[in-house]
Formats: sequence, C-alpha cells, structure tokens
Amino acid sequence: MMANMTLQRLARAGAVGALAALAGCGGGGAGAPRVRMLSRDGANHQEARFSPDGTLIVYWAAAPGGGGLTGAGADLSGARARDSAPFLPSPPLWSPDGASVAYTAGTDYDIWVAPVGGGAARQLTASKGIEIPLQWQPGGDRLAYLPSTGG
Repeated sequence: MMANMTLQRLARAGAVGALAALAGCGGGGAGAPRVRMLSRDGANHQEARFSPDGTLIVYWAAAPGGGGLTGAGADLSGARARDSAPFLPSPPLWSPDGASVAYTAGTDYDIWVAPVGGGAARQLTASKGIEIPLQWQPGGDRLAYLPSTGG
C-alpha cells in the first residue's frame, strides 16, 4: 500500500514537471525561438512557398475575382502581385534554381511559369481541363503536371 502511494506521488510529480516544461515552450525562455507575425491582421495568404534558398516567398492572396499570386522577400517585404486566378489557385512550384515559379491560373486553369525577377508569365498548357504542376525535373527544363480528363 505504501509503495503504491509512493508511485502515485512520483507519477504526479512527473506529470507536473512535464506540464511545467511544456508551459515554458512558447515563453521565450532560453533556447526557445522568438516568433514574429509577418502577415498583417486579417491577411489570408494561402499556399505560401519559400524559394529553394529561403530568401523569397510566393503565395496566393485575396484579389478581385479570385486570388493573386504574390512574390516577396522571405520576411514579406517588397510584396509584388504577379498574376491572378479566378477561383482555384494551385500551390506555386519553385524551379530548382529559384528563378521561376509554375502555377495554375486563368479561366481555363492552365499552367503558367513566371520569372521571379520580373517579366511576363508564359503559358505552358492550353486545354479545357485543369492542369496542376507537380514537380520540376532537376535540370529545371521540364515540368511534370497532373491534367484533368473530360474537359
């Protein structure tokens, strides 16, 4: 009976210690990273993707008639709209060298590729179905994508 009570006390002490340790995780204590909110209150940044080197980010943000593909620094500085999609934007897909982003956009939901440094986006597909970019080839010269069937 005495051993059973001792085990219960040890279990309670362990649980209290674990909860105390967890409670300190977000408090900025030693070793805990500080978190800083980048998006303004009320922002709805969707499908955000960092560039291969981590210095840039692209994401879809609310825009008239759908979503606007936006590029910015990793800290959201210098945000610049790149393109818009009427309803169902796909996750942007960075090229291996970080120079371009592939995405689904337009009224026919075709695949487009936009140079990150500026310039016009280039339409890669033109069909009645939806195409979603899946993966760049390692050399960055080809793109695997998923097409819908039946238009």
